[in-house]
Amino acid sequence: MEGRLEGEQIGMQKGEQIGMQKGEQIGMQKGRLETAQATARNLIALGLLNDAQIARPPA
Repeated sequence: MEGRLEGEQIGMQKGEQIGMQKGEQIGMQKGRLETAQATARNLIALGLLNDAQIARPPA
């Protein structure tokens, strides 16, 4: 019985750790996306970037 509870606790801790890592990764991706969008808006405002350049995939 004690071993089972200890196993459950270890499993929960590992699950929490994996969840935190996934959440951190998602947060970083969202941060990069928001930064890229802000940069694009600034470049558009300066006239250095246009819709055609945004729509074209990188070479």
